[in-house]
Amino acid sequence: MTLTNESDREIVISRLIEGPRPIVFRAYSDVEHLSQWWGPDGFTTSTQSFDFRVGGAWDFIMHGPD
Repeated sequence: MTLTNESDREIVISRLIEGPRPIVFRAYSDVEHLSQWWGPDGFTTSTQSFDFRVGGAWDFIMHGPD
């Protein structure tokens, strides 16, 4: 199998989240909020850099409970 473009390596996950759009958007777009809920229970997230725009990146470390 040969991967020829970005969409060949793309995983799309969708979920309907009940809540006011501005609050849900902020939960994803504001790194302070995102770091509070991202990851499995018992894990914490430390952000190195966060660029919330098309083509941006989120550089983070997830710390496990052990």
